[in-house]
Parts: sequence; C-alpha cells; structure tokens
Amino acid sequence: MQRVLTTVIALPTLLFLIVCLPQHNYLAFAILIVVISILGNYEMYNMLTKGKNWKIQSPPWLGAFLPAAAYIQYSYLPEYDLTTLVLVVLLIFVFSLEMINGYDIDGYRGSGERMAVRACLLVYPSLIATFFVRFCFLENAWVWIITLLGLCFASDTFAYVFGMLFGKNNKGIIKVSPNKSVAGYIAGISIPSLLALLLTAIFPIYGMNPFSGLLLGLLTAVGAALGDLIESCFKRSSGVKDSGHVIPGRGGMMDSIDSLLVAAPIFYFVVYILT
Repeated sequence: MQRVLTTVIALPTLLFLIVCLPQHNYLAFAILIVVISILGNYEMYNMLTKGKNWKIQSPPWLGAFLPAAAYIQYSYLPEYDLTTLVLVVLLIFVFSLEMINGYDIDGYRGSGERMAVRACLLVYPSLIATFFVRFCFLENAWVWIITLLGLCFASDTFAYVFGMLFGKNNKGIIKVSPNKSVAGYIAGISIPSLLALLLTAIFPIYGMNPFSGLLLGLLTAVGAALGDLIESCFKRSSGVKDSGHVIPGRGGMMDSIDSLLVAAPIFYFVVYILT
C-alpha cells in the first residue's frame, strides 16, 4: 500500500514539474535533480562507509554542486565547461582533506580507500545526474524526459512481471542479483525497445525513424538493467537490502533512480547522435 500511495503521489507531481513548469529551462526540475543528488550522496556515503572504523570529513552533499554547475553552465556559460572545472576543484579539495587528516586517522593506511570513496561520491550519483540537467536544454525537453522515465519504468515493470510469471526456472544468471531471471531480462529489454519504436513511428515530434527509435529503446533498457545491477553490487558490499528509507514502500532514493542513472547518459547520447 505504501508503494502504491508513493507512486500515486510522486508520479503526478513529477509530471507536473516537467510539463507545467518549463520556465527558465525547467528550473524546477533542475532543483529537484539537485535535491535528489543530495539524498543519493548521503545514502551512498552510508553504504560505502558502513562497518568502517573511520569516517570521511568532507560533507557527502558536495557532489550536489555538479548538477547545479551544469545548470549554470548551460544557462549562462555554454562556452565554458564549468561542470568539469567544478568536478576537478572538488576532487582536489577532498583529496587535500585526506592529505591533511589521513595521518591522524590511521597514519594514511586507509587513505587510498577513503580517497576512492570520496571520488565515488562525486561521480555516482552526482556527476551522472548532470545528464538530467542536460535534458532541460534540449528542444522539446519535456518529451525526452518523459520518454526516458517511461522507458525505464517499463523496463523495470515488465522485467518484474515476466520474471514472476515465467522466471521461476531460469534465475541466477547474474550472481550479483540471483533473483533476477532470463525471462525478466528479455521482457525488460525487448518491450521498451518496441515501445520506443512505436512512439517514434507514430509521433513526428521525436524526429526519428522507427529503426532509430528501436535502437534508442534497446540501449536505454540495457542501461536501465545495468543500473539496477550496479546498485545491487553497492548494496551487497554494504550488506543492506535497501539504500535508505526516505521513500515509503520503496526504500532509498538510490533504489528508485538506480536504473535511470545509467540509462540517462546512454539515452542522451543516442538522442544527440540520431536527431
């Protein structure tokens, strides 16, 4: 019931932000991406440091500067790669903190692991989240954002349904997520591909031929499946079932956006190349 209520409330709210608030290059949606990045950073921080006898001094929310920088770059400074500059500055900053504090923590014995965690927190999810900001500056941005969300939702949903119906005897193909089935993966990849083919064939607004639509759906669905598996790897290494508890009935923020994180850059580049 919690899961259903969350979907009923969250989905219309998200669609309202995308369709009804396009002002200033979808500023409301970009702010949402920054907030999601902050929540995702905290969940990743908790997972990556779980069971460690040390903590990282730099605040987990530093990565949220990256989607904010991307919005500023595409809005006001398109000739400058502000996002990459901010990433480099943040990396230098967090590595310098380790240089300063590492000796007092453990004589630098765990510095390599802590620096890797700091870098990971900047890249996943924050750097990848900048691709959602890029969508805000595409022509007909709302079409592409809703299509991405729809394809990823279809991939997750049909993979689950077909896995339940036909996957009992073909599970365990990928060890990091042994409950996932071959039947689920086939449905989760093929059905979004067909949906994208139909959308691009029916609606001229996409500016794609059906073959390009099929390719878009196929690669996006593969990315969505990979995103789910990558998140499973993080959760298994931390020994947790959910990344957090911020979303009733669904667990953490990362549990809800894991598929989108990998699918978004793939979707963006396919759209960029084929339109």
